[in-house]
Amino acid sequence: IGTSINHALAFIYLSILGLISYLRDKSFNQTIIFLISLSIILELSHYFIPNRSFEFLDLFANLLGTLIAIFIIISYKKYKKIL
Repeated sequence: IGTSINHALAFIYLSILGLISYLRDKSFNQTIIFLISLSIILELSHYFIPNRSFEFLDLFANLLGTLIAIFIIISYKKYKKIL
């Protein structure tokens, strides 16, 4: 579970940076879809990379980190009335 926490923290950081970049842009929703897809694809690619192993807990942590970041940024947008 220790490395899964690292996955979640990394994806929170990555997703917040990505979402802040498009905070007022019309492609904000596309960025959300991209980040969710990226978190899934990166973990699924471990099936094909030698000396790497796929783990459902890491996939869950990737998605959880991304969803937490999305929640934080959407809450921020509502608080600041950017929507």
